Order: sequence, then C-alpha cells, then structure tokens
Amino acid sequence: MSGIIGAINIADNRKGNPALACLSHRMPNKDSVFEFEGGYLQGDHGISHEQPWHRNQWLLVADIDMFDMQDLVSKVQAAGVACDADSSGDLLLAGWELLGGELFNHIEADFALALINTKTLQLVLVRDRFGTRPLYYYQQQSQTFFASEYKAIIQQQPESARLDVDILQYLHSRKTVPADRTLMQEIYQVPPQSYVIINTDGTKSIHRYWQPTLSLRNNSLEYFSNQLAAAFLGAVGKRIHQDQPIIVSLSGGIDSIAILGAVRHLEPERTVHTFTVGDNNQDQELVWAEKVAKYYGTEHCPIVLKADILAESLPKLAWHLEDPIARTETLMGYVLAQAASKVGRIILRGDGADGLFGGMPRHTLVARAQRWPFIRFFVDPLYGFTQTGVLPQNPVTGLAIKTLLGRKIPPYPHVTGARGLTYKTQLPPAGKELLNRLLVSSPHQALPMLLQKMERVHATFGMRCISPFLDKQVVELAYQIPSKFKNDGNNDKIVLRKAVAGFVPAEFRSRPKHPQRIKEDRAFCDQLETVARSLLTQDRVTAKGL
Repeated sequence: MSGIIGAINIADNRKGNPALACLSHRMPNKDSVFEFEGGYLQGDHGISHEQPWHRNQWLLVADIDMFDMQDLVSKVQAAGVACDADSSGDLLLAGWELLGGELFNHIEADFALALINTKTLQLVLVRDRFGTRPLYYYQQQSQTFFASEYKAIIQQQPESARLDVDILQYLHSRKTVPADRTLMQEIYQVPPQSYVIINTDGTKSIHRYWQPTLSLRNNSLEYFSNQLAAAFLGAVGKRIHQDQPIIVSLSGGIDSIAILGAVRHLEPERTVHTFTVGDNNQDQELVWAEKVAKYYGTEHCPIVLKADILAESLPKLAWHLEDPIARTETLMGYVLAQAASKVGRIILRGDGADGLFGGMPRHTLVARAQRWPFIRFFVDPLYGFTQTGVLPQNPVTGLAIKTLLGRKIPPYPHVTGARGLTYKTQLPPAGKELLNRLLVSSPHQALPMLLQKMERVHATFGMRCISPFLDKQVVELAYQIPSKFKNDGNNDKIVLRKAVAGFVPAEFRSRPKHPQRIKEDRAFCDQLETVARSLLTQDRVTAKGL
C-alpha cells in the first residue's frame, strides 16, 4: 500500500474522513492520521509506518520506495549535519534543510512527497523524475488539499469537481492530459521532475529540479553494452527486497525477459513468481512467456482474459484510473495485478525501456527519417497524426496516411463548449541524433502517463509496480548512447539486446515487440455495449453536467 493525503489551513480536520475512505485501498490504517493546528496528514506505506517524520519545524509524509540513499548520506555527512541515516524520513528532511530543491537530484527512489512547515504552514509537494507515484492538489484561498488520487479531494471539497472541457478536448486529441493538469478546472497534478511550493496567502511557484539532457559519447557498441549490463544488473539488485517475494510481470518482449534474466542471474536459488495475461490460449505473449518461465524455472501463472469480465471490471477500473486514459492493455494489467496481489506487494515491470532505447514503432519511423532525410515531408505529418489524431491539411499526405493504415479514419470527437484549440506534435528539427532528441522529451509527458495507468491498477490491489529501467544510472547512461545503437530503422533496442546477452539466450533476445491487446471481437464489443448502456445513459451523463 502507498499513498499520502493532507490538508493545510482548514478549520475542521474531521472533514478529511470521507476523503480518507476514498484511499482505503492505498492507506487502510485510518487511525494513523496525524493532526496539527491547521491541518492533518497521513502517509501509509508497505515498508515504513512511522509517518509523518518530524525534524525541527518540518513535517514529512511520503509515498516512497528508496533504492539507494548513499549519495544523499554522503552529502549530509560531508556537511556535518547530524541525522539518523537509517531513517529515510529523517535523512530526507535533513537533506531538505541542507540542499533545498537540489535534494531531489540525490534521491534514487520512486516517490511523491509532502513537506509542511509547521510555523508558516508552507507546503511543498514533490514528485520523482518520472512521475511513478501520483500527487494532486487543490487551492481554495488560503486552504490547500492534496492527495494521491484526486477523487479524495473531490470527496472533501465537492466544489472542486468542475469539469474542464478544454482539457477533455485535449484528451480526445492526445489520448492523455497535460502533465500538470486534470479533467477538473482547479485540481492540478504536481508535474514530474518538479516541486510545488504553496503559501498560505494563496501564492504558489513551480520549480523543475531535473531535466533530461543528452551527453552523447563516441564509444563503441561493445563499450555501451558492457556498461549497460553492469548498470542494469545493479538496478535490478537494488529493487529486489529480501523480505518480499520476487514477482515479475512477464510478457514475451525483451524488457520483461531482461528483468527476469537479471533476477535469476542475481538470485539463482530464490523462488520467482511470474504472471502473464493474454486474451486466448494461442496468444503469442502467453506462448512465449511460458517458454521463458520454463527456461528460468519460475512459478508461472498464465491468465486468459475473457470478455465476460468487462461488465464487472470496467466500472471499477474507471473509478481507480480517474482520467480515462486507458486502452485494453490497462484492463489486462488490472487482471494481472489482481492475481499477483495474492503472492506479494511489489512487482517488477519493464516500463520505460522503450523510451530510453527506441523500442516503439514510431521510433523506427523516426530512425528511418534520420537515415533518409528526404522522407521527412511524409514522416512529420504521419508522426503528428499518430500522436494527435489530426490528419494533415495537405490532401495528398492525408490520403497517403489513410492508404497506409488501410482503413477509414474517423476524426476525434469534439467536445461541446470547448475552445477551438489545435494540438500539434512535431518531430525535432532535422539534424544529427533526431531519435535521441525525441527520446529525451519523453520523461516529462509520455512516460508519466504510461506509469500512471499501471500504478493505478496495481494500487487497486495494494501493490507497487517498480521498473529497473528508471534507475538513475541506467537513465544517465542511456542519454550517452548514440541513436544508431538504439534503433537503426530496421532493428530496435540494439544496445539493450546486446547488453543482456550474459543472462538472456539469443532466442529470447531476438523476440520482436508485440503490442499487448485484447481482441476486439463480437464478444468484446457486446460486453462493452452492455457497460455503456448501463453507465452512459443520457440521464446519468446530464446529471454529471456533461
């Protein structure tokens, strides 16, 4: 379980009780609420239950998994600051007093934090570099409410539930919401890589403490693969808890296979549990995962997802997701998490590898444009269409895209009352390292949305999903590797496939990427229509002001 919630400068702390109930799947211990003059806090976590942490005038609640504290310990000790290095909370507070916002560059962790100055009631809200943990806030004059899910804020402050039709329109076009917004007008996300300072006079400021940058090096593929192998094994090792079962979300793709191979390389004797979900017994993800699990000797659980679970699962999934940003693989993740939660509370996943090593089909498209610049006139509008659903105005290019996709393409829905906003997504300007210049933008918007979907479905069942690919050393190394070693227009994740050769056999390393999807057949569509008819009636939609 993991989550945080709190309110600052409110008159009645008991108002938080309905909000706490909304987060019972994250924080089941309702008796651990800490009240102080002007507010309340709660932080609950599967490993540490000593929250909030206190140091001088500061309080801290955190949804956090710390993987490596040595960098921060060294900084604090070098400055002669006394603290309890065995307490992650005291160490974080000492680091905040010493380093301010620079602290967050010295944390190897997945986290969302709230720091409160008990004298001034200043609030600081922070998320990690990739937005692995959610955090939202709402201001009402001098009052501020924050929570890991914004339904808890709405429960406590119903007036905050005013739909933002412009963001809804953005969602229909971009399939996501901006990194700092929600579908509600006055409820905001704390952006990844950032911290927000909120004062009792209603003023706030947003500070970005990290921004990925390329520092490319002219070394060989052999050099980079050796460096990546060492960094990746270290990242996996830091994320294996000795007191927790080892669980891996296993597909037939190289990312999850690499994690499993590294786990078995580091822990040859421990029991490892693997889970895979597919939509039929012949699903290639299930077939390949079975081979991989047998090779590594895991306790394997294949799950065949049937369409008849839609009517039961979709309303629950929608409630937990809040923003409707899911596709069918999110439902598959929901079913997998439900099964895995019976074994343990932490699951290793391969999230982030595509964005570091060029593993998506669009990355192959960009790599080809890098090799053959003369096709940019077609690649640019095609890439823009895949990201926004907006066909290019040039009729020739638009026709070519329709022909390429082989089907009629409906326009994205227009929301009544939304402003006529257009959303364009363009590739970086022509030049060297086109692919890398695209990849370096992923951690601020695309990756957090992916992580949010998976974090939510696992939190539903009290689980935390963790990716070794988001390790600080792995990420920094990835931004040193030239594009040609990632995706050359014909092969993807070149350097990753070579790096894991010491613990993944060639048969598995050569496995191409396959999207995880539920087959949208008649049974699926009938179930979906049943749900729509029961939940999206005109009366119910109108009652919500839509």
